[in-house]
Amino acid sequence: MPPLRSSATQPKIDQAIDLVARGRAPEAITLLQRVYASNPSDVGVLTALALACQSAGRVEQGEFFCEQAVKLVPDNAELLTNLGILQINHPRQTQAKRDTALKNFERAVALKPDNQNARVGIANILMERQRPAEALAQCEEGAKHGMHDQLTMTHAVALLTLGRIDDGLALLERALGAFPDSHNFRIAYAVANTNRIESDPAKVASAHMDFGRHCARAHARAPLPPIGPADAERKLRVAFMSPDLRRHSVGFFAEPLMAHLDRSAFELHVYATNMAEDDYSDRMRRLVKSWKNCWADADAVLAQKILADKIDILIDLAGLTNGQRTGVLAHKPAHVQVTWCGYPETTGLPTVDYRIVDGATDPPPESTPGLSPNYDERASERLWRLDPCFLCYRPPEDAPDVRRGERGAGAVHFGSFNAARKINDRVARLWARVINAVPESVLVLKSANFDDPSVARPVRKMFEDAGIGDRVKLLPPPPEIRDHLAQYEHIDIGLDTYPYHGTTTTCEALWMGVPVVTLEGDRHVSRVGVSLLRAAGVPELIASNDDAFVEIAVGLANDPARTARYRETLRERVRSSPLTDAPAFAARYGAALRAMWRRACGVA
Repeated sequence: MPPLRSSATQPKIDQAIDLVARGRAPEAITLLQRVYASNPSDVGVLTALALACQSAGRVEQGEFFCEQAVKLVPDNAELLTNLGILQINHPRQTQAKRDTALKNFERAVALKPDNQNARVGIANILMERQRPAEALAQCEEGAKHGMHDQLTMTHAVALLTLGRIDDGLALLERALGAFPDSHNFRIAYAVANTNRIESDPAKVASAHMDFGRHCARAHARAPLPPIGPADAERKLRVAFMSPDLRRHSVGFFAEPLMAHLDRSAFELHVYATNMAEDDYSDRMRRLVKSWKNCWADADAVLAQKILADKIDILIDLAGLTNGQRTGVLAHKPAHVQVTWCGYPETTGLPTVDYRIVDGATDPPPESTPGLSPNYDERASERLWRLDPCFLCYRPPEDAPDVRRGERGAGAVHFGSFNAARKINDRVARLWARVINAVPESVLVLKSANFDDPSVARPVRKMFEDAGIGDRVKLLPPPPEIRDHLAQYEHIDIGLDTYPYHGTTTTCEALWMGVPVVTLEGDRHVSRVGVSLLRAAGVPELIASNDDAFVEIAVGLANDPARTARYRETLRERVRSSPLTDAPAFAARYGAALRAMWRRACGVA
């Protein structure tokens, strides 16, 4: 068997690894390629080349070098793990590629059961495939070998996905003690509290502020050039930073804004932070001056790119969701930083200047006297209320026609196509009151996770405990959006989740002629439905308490002529409402950006 490395190559390998650590991966590749030319069977050189290529975002090259190393040493768990990591990050991602990665991770674990990095790979692929119970089993097995940061994170996410919120929070609290310098556990803890019914808004805000302060301390601010009154009215370079500019809810709401912002006032740029792009990404790419895929860039590197590109206003579309780049925001590479759309809470970061909301999602203090803390005090950013709605919905061009599917004349179908994680015991009991009040009615639920029995089972049990288990249908979604929308023909009345309201799902239901009843809450996440329904011109569907929710839903069920009118008229009402008026929305948004910029320039 060839030697793993030669003593003659080790100094060059060490030099290259140091270059990678200092963010100079391309130089490391150049150095190592010279060594590789005369040492093609040196596993140490091949491994270092794979690392350098991965750090430089040249994943295909990295995979090639790692495969060569594995051929030389086929039973090395670390090499198999590295190969699997490169394969799951491959730019031309396929099911076969991920299957191969999974096999490499499984081989690595078989060779070395305490290989936590390989278990992370297995668990994450299982989570992607909507198999959280199997992922949880992997995490629990890995936990026997000690607490590993990434595996613990996936462990917590699996628990939360399976509805075990308290267990997930308890694990995150232990992780915060074990990894006190981790930004990611602070993020996960804040997010988990956001989605928990029992969480006090003040506690949620505190968790976010704690993360924000910790993150800001860990990153040095970028050296911004001075600006002043003379800059107030010039054309601005505005950039969007997001992992979700693709066929994703964020992409659907960002695209109409990008399409209609005034190009005489704004030059648009994108920093995409997710390797996965699709036809929708291509569509948005044509709307901007530049599009840079920066998924492989470290936070400091991406912040430097933004600074070098002289971006005036940086708009974050992720908040604390998956793929977030809060570290970039902490560097503050733009004079004005804004967060919008992707996350229903404050970032907690003192370096983010504004959060765009509206008066329905985050009522101003004068409309909520005595509320402590008020909505403004719960945010580290200054709240910018973009009324009447902080979002603009772009209906799919290939949406099917509105129709009601065939069923019995007296049968009423209530439904929700929100993610399973938004369904909880409180929602189940509330919806059960509605179902029990309407004889022969059924409840149709659809979520990406419902083809996994480990997810469907606890959801079904919630409704069995609420007394309506035999009247609930659980459906997995079809792969195409058009087919997903067509399934609204089987729904007469939509029921919104609580406390985490639907957003895209609510807009889609309205577009397909289905009225959605929502319950008004005391925080942004449980008030998005209020904003959407007001903007769509159907405020009569907003309930202020549980009894009102039941009354509205049952009243609709008992008035088939009224639900039929919604079916016939909702699409046109939404089409002519502020909810889909992209030019007007972009004009308001552009005015807000200009006003923020003027303040930064010292102009009132």
